[in-house]
Amino acid sequence: MSDLTKVGSYISRVEQQIKQFDKPEFLQKLPPIYHYYMKEFIRPKIKNVFGVNNSLQIYVGEFKKALLNSKSNCILSIGSGDANVEIAIATKLISVGVDDFTIDCLELSPVRIERARSNAETAGVLSHLNFIAIDLNSWEPDCSYAGIMAHHVLHHIANLEGLFSSILSVMEKKSCFVSIDMIGRNGHMRWPECESMISELWKTLPAKYKFNHQFQKQHNEFINWDCSNKGFEGIREEDILPLLNKYFDYDKFLGYGNLTDIFIERGYGHNFNVESEIDLKFIEGVEALNEFLLSTGYLKPTIMFSVWKKRGSHDVMNKCYANLTPSSSIRETKFSRKIAMP
Repeated sequence: MSDLTKVGSYISRVEQQIKQFDKPEFLQKLPPIYHYYMKEFIRPKIKNVFGVNNSLQIYVGEFKKALLNSKSNCILSIGSGDANVEIAIATKLISVGVDDFTIDCLELSPVRIERARSNAETAGVLSHLNFIAIDLNSWEPDCSYAGIMAHHVLHHIANLEGLFSSILSVMEKKSCFVSIDMIGRNGHMRWPECESMISELWKTLPAKYKFNHQFQKQHNEFINWDCSNKGFEGIREEDILPLLNKYFDYDKFLGYGNLTDIFIERGYGHNFNVESEIDLKFIEGVEALNEFLLSTGYLKPTIMFSVWKKRGSHDVMNKCYANLTPSSSIRETKFSRKIAMP
């Protein structure tokens, strides 16, 4: 059991986490090449596994079904942030004839809760959203839910075991737990087998592709940066999938990403031009290699779209893409860490 003395106390990390998202206007946006990648390579996989085109449709479809088949009319959002996703879900549910529901939005930051409340009021769905300020590492539930969602938040949680136990305790027989998240190495680092390939590719790239837009620095050599040094960014990322697989039965699962991630995300993705045939060919080539290495098991997925059910549920589909089940997508590691709680 490691402690937090290396970077300060647990309270210090909480403060860093809140500060990170205080001013969203200063956060680096995802680049156009990311949206190209998702449209060209990931959307067909989403369609194959979930029968829909995007994450919003996944949430709405799963929650509509759960609300109709469960006793509870409540949905739970773990780490709702500014509640943009939750507001979109509420709006869409109402538009498809489901209006008897409440979404409990659990969020650490009071600043983000105030923004979320204002956003919900503007969207006309404030009566459907209930905002609760809480540290998810110590959350104790008090009611049941038809649906639970965790949208890009599990990689911020230190006490995953406690969180998953609590989620299990609030799930009914027909409840669903939907999560889209990172499942790679802690701190969003690359595993050694991927890092070595990126370093070799780095040598072939002109300098213009090596500028990091998050750090505003030129990286002539690839830097395998650990984002978990501050706050809770990727703090136990590599433990998410093994623990989900332990606590729940999977209904639908899409695992993707790894080698391509670095070239399409916030740091270096802005260097690639969607109007450039050469740039697109590079991304296509890297993704083709990544897809092959995922199929052989040499690389493991770093991102998941997933739906989970309670253990022993009889209505699980066990549907996945290209035989990449949750079990086969887990990378065995010696690097997993435990975080001491206060």
